[in-house]
Amino acid sequence: MQEQRRTAIEEKLRVTQASRDELQTYATQQSGLVSDLQSRNSQLSIDNESLRRRVADLQQVWTSSDTVKVKF
Repeated sequence: MQEQRRTAIEEKLRVTQASRDELQTYATQQSGLVSDLQSRNSQLSIDNESLRRRVADLQQVWTSSDTVKVKF
Protein backbone atom coordinates (compact mmCIF):
# COMPACT_ATOMS: atom_id res chain seq x y z
CA MET A 1 0.00 0.00 0.00
CA GLN A 2 2.78 2.44 0.97
CA GLU A 3 4.77 1.46 -2.12
CA GLN A 4 1.82 2.06 -4.44
CA ARG A 5 1.17 5.44 -2.85
CA ARG A 6 4.82 6.41 -3.19
CA THR A 7 4.86 5.28 -6.83
CA ALA A 8 1.69 7.28 -7.56
CA ILE A 9 3.13 10.40 -5.93
CA GLU A 10 6.40 10.01 -7.85
CA GLU A 11 4.46 9.67 -11.11
CA LYS A 12 2.42 12.81 -10.33
CA LEU A 13 5.66 14.64 -9.56
CA ARG A 14 7.21 13.46 -12.82
CA VAL A 15 4.17 14.55 -14.84
CA THR A 16 4.05 17.91 -13.04
CA GLN A 17 7.76 18.54 -13.69
CA ALA A 18 7.38 17.58 -17.36
CA SER A 19 4.43 19.96 -17.67
CA ARG A 20 6.40 22.72 -15.99
CA ASP A 21 9.34 22.18 -18.34
CA GLU A 22 7.04 22.22 -21.35
CA LEU A 23 5.37 25.43 -20.18
CA GLN A 24 8.73 27.09 -19.55
CA THR A 25 9.84 26.20 -23.07
CA TYR A 26 6.58 27.57 -24.48
CA ALA A 27 6.90 30.77 -22.44
CA THR A 28 10.46 31.26 -23.67
CA GLN A 29 9.34 30.79 -27.28
CA GLN A 30 6.47 33.23 -26.82
CA SER A 31 8.79 35.75 -25.22
CA GLY A 32 11.09 35.51 -28.23
CA LEU A 33 8.13 35.91 -30.57
CA VAL A 34 6.94 39.01 -28.71
CA SER A 35 10.43 40.47 -28.91
CA ASP A 36 10.60 39.80 -32.65
CA LEU A 37 7.17 41.33 -33.20
CA GLN A 38 8.05 44.42 -31.17
CA SER A 39 11.18 44.87 -33.26
CA ARG A 40 9.19 44.44 -36.48
CA ASN A 41 6.57 46.89 -35.24
CA SER A 42 9.25 49.48 -34.49
CA GLN A 43 10.75 49.07 -37.97
CA LEU A 44 7.34 49.34 -39.61
CA SER A 45 6.59 52.49 -37.61
CA ILE A 46 9.85 54.03 -38.84
CA ASP A 47 9.05 52.98 -42.42
CA ASN A 48 5.54 54.36 -42.09
CA GLU A 49 6.80 57.73 -40.85
CA SER A 50 9.30 57.89 -43.70
CA LEU A 51 6.54 57.22 -46.22
CA ARG A 52 4.31 59.89 -44.64
CA ARG A 53 7.10 62.43 -45.04
CA ARG A 54 7.64 61.35 -48.63
CA VAL A 55 3.92 61.73 -49.41
CA ALA A 56 3.92 65.20 -47.79
CA ASP A 57 6.95 66.18 -49.87
CA LEU A 58 5.32 64.92 -53.06
CA GLN A 59 2.09 66.74 -52.25
CA GLN A 60 4.06 69.92 -51.76
CA VAL A 61 5.80 69.46 -55.13
CA TRP A 62 2.48 68.69 -56.79
CA THR A 63 0.84 71.77 -55.23
CA SER A 64 3.77 73.91 -56.32
CA SER A 65 3.55 72.65 -59.92
CA ASP A 66 -0.20 73.38 -60.00
CA THR A 67 0.50 76.91 -58.76
CA VAL A 68 3.07 77.44 -61.50
CA LYS A 69 0.62 76.21 -64.17
CA VAL A 70 -2.08 78.58 -62.95
CA LYS A 71 0.29 81.57 -63.12
CA PHE A 72 0.94 80.96 -66.82
